[in-house]
Amino acid sequence: MANKKILFIASLTKNRKKSNGETNKSLSLLECLKRSYRVKSVNVISRFSRLLKICIVALELLNWHPDIVFISKSVVGCRKFLMILKFFCVPPSKIIIYVNGQPHTKNGIIIDGSYKILSYSRMIFCENKKFFPLFRGLGCQNVVEFPCIKDVINIPLGPKANKDSLDLIFWARIVENKGVFKAIEAVLRLNKKAGQKLFSLTIAGPETDKETSRRCKEIAAQYPREIIFYGDSFVADSKASYLRLSKYDLNVFPSTFGAECVPGSVVDCMIAGVPTATSRFDGSEDMMSTRDSYFFDSTKPDDIDALLMYIHSHQNDLWGKRTESQRAAKRYSFSSFSSMFVEMI
Repeated sequence: MANKKILFIASLTKNRKKSNGETNKSLSLLECLKRSYRVKSVNVISRFSRLLKICIVALELLNWHPDIVFISKSVVGCRKFLMILKFFCVPPSKIIIYVNGQPHTKNGIIIDGSYKILSYSRMIFCENKKFFPLFRGLGCQNVVEFPCIKDVINIPLGPKANKDSLDLIFWARIVENKGVFKAIEAVLRLNKKAGQKLFSLTIAGPETDKETSRRCKEIAAQYPREIIFYGDSFVADSKASYLRLSKYDLNVFPSTFGAECVPGSVVDCMIAGVPTATSRFDGSEDMMSTRDSYFFDSTKPDDIDALLMYIHSHQNDLWGKRTESQRAAKRYSFSSFSSMFVEMI
């Protein structure tokens, strides 16, 4: 099996300012496949012209003769590259695709009959079972759920302790619709009401929107004891960085992002043993449960306030969720994906 050759097509970047859920998941998937197979990657990041992408893929097909062509893209990207592979007569039995995120077009319209090309593949991985009927309606029979792939590292938890002030983190892309300002406002509001610091909030993640980052930095400068801004200097890509993440008590994720599906940042927190307090979104309760996470309504400030105060007053419950979070992370491990993948190919 180690001699099987895989041509891996995806948008790949290690530039934190240009990364997103798709690129991060594709990088993890690439690393996972490299541990068991001979893999050559083709980076089709958006700055490349369509003609250049076609030429790059064609050259690799002609020169390397892969056993499998693996596409990891959004549903729009998968469609484009399947058309290229079909043009070059790559048989569908050699093609596997991983559809990142929700299967919508760029205009937010659910995929329609023009996406029947997706059935020109041996297998489709997607992030949630609820998408199965969409793909099967296009003629795709072999559809498999695997929400997210991470190199799950064993991270020891520190000593159990009740704290006067909880250390919270907002760990996601720093954009408004991921809820960063909702998290900031809740912390400042609760501390002001209590007349003391009950919570501090660290803002960390890829800085993909300059204006949002600028506003967050201004707030952190105004409230340095309560709001800390690390931005994209904070990463989760090694044991040392996960140990750093594990020092936090809770991840706050008040996302209103319409295409939210399986945030890799939440899986990072699971690995580190940091429970998440999350808004409800499509798939949130498939990914998380009340055993390992907390849920609130992001449209109601009173809801997040009440939840954070409950957590502060019930820190034994919070500690129990730390252990359950690490248990939940194992569902997304390289070994879990590899075990499934080897049986299917």
